[in-house]
Amino acid sequence: MMLSCPICKKDEKVLLYDVSMRLYRCSHCDHTFTVVDTSYADKKIYSDAYFDSSHENWFKFPNFPLFDRIHKFILKSLKNNDFKLLDIGCGRGDLLNYLHQKEPKWDLYGIDTSTQKSDNFKFIQADFAQSSFNQKFDVVTSIMCIEHIQDINLFVDKIIGITKPEGLIIITTINAGGLMYGLARALHKIGISQAFQRLYSEHHVQHFTNKSLKALLENHGLCILSQKNPNYRLASVDYPKTYPLISGCYKIATAITFGLSTLLNNGVSQEVMCKRV
Repeated sequence: MMLSCPICKKDEKVLLYDVSMRLYRCSHCDHTFTVVDTSYADKKIYSDAYFDSSHENWFKFPNFPLFDRIHKFILKSLKNNDFKLLDIGCGRGDLLNYLHQKEPKWDLYGIDTSTQKSDNFKFIQADFAQSSFNQKFDVVTSIMCIEHIQDINLFVDKIIGITKPEGLIIITTINAGGLMYGLARALHKIGISQAFQRLYSEHHVQHFTNKSLKALLENHGLCILSQKNPNYRLASVDYPKTYPLISGCYKIATAITFGLSTLLNNGVSQEVMCKRV
């Protein structure tokens, strides 16, 4: 199968990386992506079980350090508090609820396909890719969402289309160039594939390195103000539900990897702060 890279469009640079998981990698821009079959694409994977079971810890222990960095970045970048902010894929509204506590006067919006109710922000239950907006926003955030999107160029175009000129766009995703991913790939080569299969699970169809995410955003004319690779909270990590001894080994290995990657400034996630010019 001849495929074009969704970022650099160079089909001659795309090679099959893993047959069983339908993973392809572009050697030009360093991007890895999954070809999802129709039967999987039609599954309802973002039901309540996604929040309550599959990623229980992620939603039980929100990434407050990240929220604080976003809050400070907005305060530093915008000169007034009279603005609109939209969080794409807001889930249960953790970021928006945090911002509301800090800045009760901010005009906050969230969009997600899941059901949500809150007095702290205006909620839109819809698929962002299929939605139309009659207003533009001063700030648009997308927290750990873009890795789930098949048409990432349409996604970024749509974000730009609803952002005011000189507006802020904040995107976070996983860091496929980080130490965690590197160790998972190395173990996979010698037949230890649990971490690899979990990181490259089909609900993540895009696996960005710093290089590939930077290329995607700059291809769409965005000005990158900051790009960092922090780790998220250890408490937020969801481990396979298995025997206690095996779970304990996962936790210890994750803690060591997080510690090393923090020292190397090569954590498991990416934070990119952009401006629409």
